[in-house]
Amino acid sequence: MIGQTWWKERLFTLMFLMLGIVAFFHPTILSGFTFIQTDPGDTRFNNYVLEHCFQWISGNPLHSNLWDCPIFYPLTNTASYSDILIGSAPIYWIWRILGFLPDTSFQLWMITVGTLNFLSCLLFLRQGLHLSSVASVGGSYLFSFASMRGTQLNYPQLLPQFFTMIALYCLCKMFGCFQDQEGSADRRNWAWTALFTVALAGQALAGIYLGFFLFLGLSIALGVSLAFREPRRYLFQFAKINWLPMLISAVMVLPVLGWMAYHYNLTKTLLGARPWSEVALMIPTAKSWIDMGPWNQVYHWLRTYLDFTTIPNEPAHRIGVGLLTTTLSVLGMIQLLRVGWGKIIVICTLILLATAFVYSGEWSPWILVFNHVPAGDVIRVVTRVSLLILVGICVSVAYFLHRMKNSGWAFVLLFFVCAEQYQTTMAYNKYEMRDRIDKIVREVPTDCRSFYCVFNMRSFSGPRYWAYSQLDAMWAQLAVNIPTVNGFSGNIPPGWAPLSDQIFFDSPYSLLLRRINVFQWADLNGLSREDIRVVPVPSPLQKGNMSELSNYDVIPGNKESNTFFGPGWGEDERHGGEVWTWAVARQAKLFVPLLPGVKYIMSFTAAPMSAEPLTQRASILLNGRMVATLSLSNEIRTYEVTLPKELVQELNKIEFEFDYAVSPASLGKADDTRELAMALYKMRIVAAHSVSE
Repeated sequence: MIGQTWWKERLFTLMFLMLGIVAFFHPTILSGFTFIQTDPGDTRFNNYVLEHCFQWISGNPLHSNLWDCPIFYPLTNTASYSDILIGSAPIYWIWRILGFLPDTSFQLWMITVGTLNFLSCLLFLRQGLHLSSVASVGGSYLFSFASMRGTQLNYPQLLPQFFTMIALYCLCKMFGCFQDQEGSADRRNWAWTALFTVALAGQALAGIYLGFFLFLGLSIALGVSLAFREPRRYLFQFAKINWLPMLISAVMVLPVLGWMAYHYNLTKTLLGARPWSEVALMIPTAKSWIDMGPWNQVYHWLRTYLDFTTIPNEPAHRIGVGLLTTTLSVLGMIQLLRVGWGKIIVICTLILLATAFVYSGEWSPWILVFNHVPAGDVIRVVTRVSLLILVGICVSVAYFLHRMKNSGWAFVLLFFVCAEQYQTTMAYNKYEMRDRIDKIVREVPTDCRSFYCVFNMRSFSGPRYWAYSQLDAMWAQLAVNIPTVNGFSGNIPPGWAPLSDQIFFDSPYSLLLRRINVFQWADLNGLSREDIRVVPVPSPLQKGNMSELSNYDVIPGNKESNTFFGPGWGEDERHGGEVWTWAVARQAKLFVPLLPGVKYIMSFTAAPMSAEPLTQRASILLNGRMVATLSLSNEIRTYEVTLPKELVQELNKIEFEFDYAVSPASLGKADDTRELAMALYKMRIVAAHSVSE
């Protein structure tokens, strides 16, 4: 009988695991692995990061440093702009070692991670909390294949949460869930303590959000436990006996976490923290907890009666789990309040729920986390804390099913809970992506030091999201093994934003404007224009005479002219009918295309920042050579400078070097603290007489 029961339980578990995998990953599985969930944006980016990790472990010299993805060339530490994924990368490595291509390995990685989420939760509920088989399987299904996890599947870095369940299981073994009075708490416990700390580090290395939320949740759990006599006694008893395993485990794990924190802190120093105004839009509201998304097969009709479009960045707020699941969770929490360990789980879940919530007046307690918790100010999408709250929900539902005396009714409820989670997702054809990348690879010269792909508008049949094109170039980078200036990540480096526009219209002049952006980036990072090869995909068909370059204006406020302004210039300013931009440093640069070997007359209308008795002087350099020194009048006037044909190239750098830059505040003229040198109103560049001169 015992053997039969064992096999029935395993068969029941396997049945629901397979049901969950097929339901959750059906666009992939039913297409014969032709389609990848979900979109060619963040999905392909996460695939790229995992492949970078594989190239790193494989010894590829271009990927020799884990934190230096060869994107945004020549910058380093670019992997820290987003999740490094190294915690779950070994799963991907296994599929790559077995010979699968990167995109197929990624599909298998997602399915394997989903399976590990289920099995680790089952271990926690069945062996850690000793719940019934039906309850444990139900809770594991909900944790692994919940609707909220499906709505966030386009951010695959949020999928590997099995480390969290392993850590909770270790806590059960360490403290016996306050049930084993002669057990783990009163003897030295090396194995579970070490595994607990490894699981913490693994979750942090698998993803920033899930790692941060796990540490936050455990910190809350520690505070709650200390508030109750019995849990507090177990904590002190365990710490007294196991201080040495705890110390040694911490010593082993902290350097790894410190290594990660060091690199992420470099990026935070470079880019700054998230502004609260941005974070506030990403905190759950009451409507967030009933939003199941448009593809949930049970609740999609809700969108006919409730307007979810009023929620800023609504897709991130699709964290509902369904009416029945919510009801069972509440009933389970009421029952858990009578259990020692259950009380802690319920209170922690409610604290997280109440903290990450927007109340009337747009106020949220999360601002305390943002201001006072380490790394709290780098968490932008607070709705993702729902994945930790999901732990409390699945435990509560499982406990309710566990307490049901009629296992048949428990099974029926479990079936409907699973049904509430069912939804489909977007997917894209991986073979079409491979063909697209192959076309780009054929255009990239094998002898270039680095490259930057720009895409001809005629190659697109419809609207394009800029990230898709950047990711096309990043995947081409993996194929040719040459660093690229292209990039996509959770953040972008300073000065790179103009390069996000990599679309050119089918003309040489339009392509030249994209090359100007690359020239600015090269100059900003100490490179020559020859260090970066601009690769048009495909090359323009039109063979224009470039007549646009013989006579054109550079005007502040004009979209095309903004391409020419480099470092040292401020934002456009307006007053009345006039538009100007200030030089906000003692050096300001313009990058302009010209006809090489042709003399030009550059006239510009400007006025200096008056700082009497000083006289502002401007030295003007063309491609590093001095061409003029001007004394600027304190009134708005027009100046002319000759650009000698011997110095004129196709892409040109014009530098203004000023004697001084001073803030109006320091002069008592205004509150403006910017260091200002000269206001530029307009500029005109005209070829002198003829091309032959």
